[in-house]
Amino acid sequence: MSPFRSLLSILCLILAYSCAQAWNFALEGTQSDSRENFSSLVAIWTCSQTLGGGSLISNHVVLTAWKPFEDRNVSEIRVSFNPSMESFKEYGVKSIVRHPNFSRTSGAYNLALLFLKKPVKFTTEIQPITLATLTSVRNLDLTQCIAKGSGMGTFPMQIVPTATCQQDFRRWLGASFEVDGSLMCAGGGVGRNMCEQDGYPLVCPLVRDPSKFQQVGIVNWHIHCGQDALPDVYTNVAKVHDWINQQIRLNPYVDEPSAKEDNGELPLCPMNMEEMEPFGPGAVPLPVGWQPTNTFPSPLPLI
Repeated sequence: MSPFRSLLSILCLILAYSCAQAWNFALEGTQSDSRENFSSLVAIWTCSQTLGGGSLISNHVVLTAWKPFEDRNVSEIRVSFNPSMESFKEYGVKSIVRHPNFSRTSGAYNLALLFLKKPVKFTTEIQPITLATLTSVRNLDLTQCIAKGSGMGTFPMQIVPTATCQQDFRRWLGASFEVDGSLMCAGGGVGRNMCEQDGYPLVCPLVRDPSKFQQVGIVNWHIHCGQDALPDVYTNVAKVHDWINQQIRLNPYVDEPSAKEDNGELPLCPMNMEEMEPFGPGAVPLPVGWQPTNTFPSPLPLI
């Protein structure tokens, strides 16, 4: 190891919290989303349409699904946090990076990173979520996971084994259907699906401390939403953790003069304040005429 890397490692050990904030994620077990208040949850939208949701994973990066952003101009995308109406803020997006192996047909690697124009200041109500790894997932209770999206409460669900999930979908999508290795399944049951909630997180509690969670999935696709006991399909966060970490290191936050001028925030869109959409402990006023985006085609095209 070079002297520079040795010195850097020592500094990171001494300043562990600062390194975690600057480079990527919260240290395992130091951050959590409670069942009542998802402090990492974000809404993603434009002035005319809701695009979905995501999770804050560092002070300038949001993790979400890629599909809603395929035909979007980055300049029109807004990210909002809403711990209370008084502190409602919107942030502009500087760039979007999608996984290179994304497949529209199967939903494989349906994830993207939104790099914000200005870093978010962490508070007791806004905190990044820890991402599960292939190692840490062994320490999670996969029977008590929680999903939360826009306009819905939280409800518990458990991870469904891939073989079981695959068999359930083959009844509708044919005997040759396979769940891609980058995906996972969870939930299932009439009225217990993440319908129209692209990009929102699935989190599971630590066995040793059920009050702390790690994100294991990203809402990806589903069929017959709310009308069948089929599970939802999620992008498996542990399978793409290394890629996410790599991209954050390749795209560090750089303070720019333009960001200083507007503090990285955007002017509010014209809104109808009578139309409110529940979000976290408060409520997010959504733009007039907003419509939820569609998820992958139903039924999903055969592979």
